[in-house]
Order: sequence, then C-alpha cells, then structure tokens
Amino acid sequence: MTSNDIPYFAFVEDPARNFLRATLSGHWDVSVVGAFEKEARLAMCRVAGGDGSNTLVLKDARESGVQSQTVAQRLQMLASDLPTKRTAVLIRSMLHKLQADRINPVDYHCVFDHEDAALKWLLNPELDSSAQS
Repeated sequence: MTSNDIPYFAFVEDPARNFLRATLSGHWDVSVVGAFEKEARLAMCRVAGGDGSNTLVLKDARESGVQSQTVAQRLQMLASDLPTKRTAVLIRSMLHKLQADRINPVDYHCVFDHEDAALKWLLNPELDSSAQS
C-alpha cells in the first residue's frame, strides 16, 4: 500500500528459516493497519505454512512514526490475534520503544535498537527476553 509513492510496509520472505522481515514506515491510519494485517497473514502463511504461527518476524520500525492512539490500539489487537514464534522489533528512540512494548505485550516479543542484536535473539531460541538492547 502506498500514499504519495511512499510505502507504509514491505515484506521480505525467507521460507528456509521461517523468517519474515516487515519494514514499516510513516504514520498509519486504520486502513493501513487493515491492509498490513491482510498482507502479513498471507506472508506468514507462505513463510511458515499453516496459520503462520511458527514464523520468526523482524519488524523494522525505525522509519515508522509514533502512531496515534487509535492505530496503536488496532496494532495491539493485531499483535495478540496474529501470533508468531518470536517477534523482534527494531526501533529508533525510547518513545518508539514505549509504544512497541505497549503494542506487543507478549513473552515472544522483544524490542531492540540494533539489528545484529535483534537477529541474534530472533534466531537463537535459547536466548530469553533479557537479551534486549
């Protein structure tokens, strides 16, 4: 989905590792959340099969804005309705971290500000959420 030729989200799929990278950008409205949900579900099923719940997801939100309360609430409902094996979220500021933690309050979710640390946690199941940076 695009607005003024600026994409709000894009996916890179790696079925060999059950891995999905979602790059998020801009300020969303509820229609973008709906489009994201539809595309994310399809991508997760292609990557991990079944309902996609075995997917390892890296959400790169470094180019995403802090979202409105309405959008954040919709994303929170989506996070609980769209389970993954593990989800790492890349952020760029403490304010983004606070919003990401509020949106994704689940055990299999961690927030990072460095991609290397996020990938290490995501791909090594023996690491727990204390690995956040």
